[in-house]
Amino acid sequence: VEVHGRRGANGNLNGVYIRDFTWHGGIGPCYRAGGSMGQKTIFLYFEGEWRIGPSPEQGSVWAFARSGAISPLAIDAPWEVWDGRRVAQDPGLKVSDTSIIPPVLFLAFGTGLPDDVPPALLVAEGMLLQQPGLWDGRPYYRHAAREDVFLLCSVAGGHWRLGPLPLTAQPLGDGFAGRGGAGGAGAVLFAPSAAAIPQEIVEVWHARESAGGDPILLGEGAVRLAVTSPSAAGAGGAQAALGPQHPTHIVV
Repeated sequence: VEVHGRRGANGNLNGVYIRDFTWHGGIGPCYRAGGSMGQKTIFLYFEGEWRIGPSPEQGSVWAFARSGAISPLAIDAPWEVWDGRRVAQDPGLKVSDTSIIPPVLFLAFGTGLPDDVPPALLVAEGMLLQQPGLWDGRPYYRHAAREDVFLLCSVAGGHWRLGPLPLTAQPLGDGFAGRGGAGGAGAVLFAPSAAAIPQEIVEVWHARESAGGDPILLGEGAVRLAVTSPSAAGAGGAQAALGPQHPTHIVV
């Protein structure tokens, strides 16, 4: 399942959770977060109510919903989340099935770009393809035209970023260079967001022209991530823009 919609404190609750059958006794259905590099494991589980916390065996929780639903997809009560000072309702926090994860994204630039657009941004537009598995508990994407450019969320860094994988240290050309780290280092684009899926990023994006350059704050609406091609919208849908669609793999 996908936990999504949390912003601000405890944004690391967002992400993909996978069913965990190792817990028994008074613990009902239990799900383990997909995992974040260097981060503690997070569980979504039922114990009289739905809870999100570090372990079903511990008493502390970071969020809970007073619902007796047998499935997290059927939770009918608002989530209440610890924000570092108090517990407050968060109407934005939800649990959905993984069908909300788009297999394809389209990156385009709108209004809000500076006059001196970094050259690396000009080659960043295009199609992004979901990759197998997860990165820091979230889906991640590879640029269709650049095998060395990825869109992913670095939970440790606290941002979504477009650039080389954070483990890559060598220069990759076209402005994509350096090892990814805090503050979006090594990324040509980054946004301080812990959103579970790219289309829920609402924070303002920053651009970086080079690995050692200062980030440039982009205006609102400068970066657009959509599940359909911008050109398809004007041509009556993605099918009209992309032509007949054929799967790259099939399962018999």
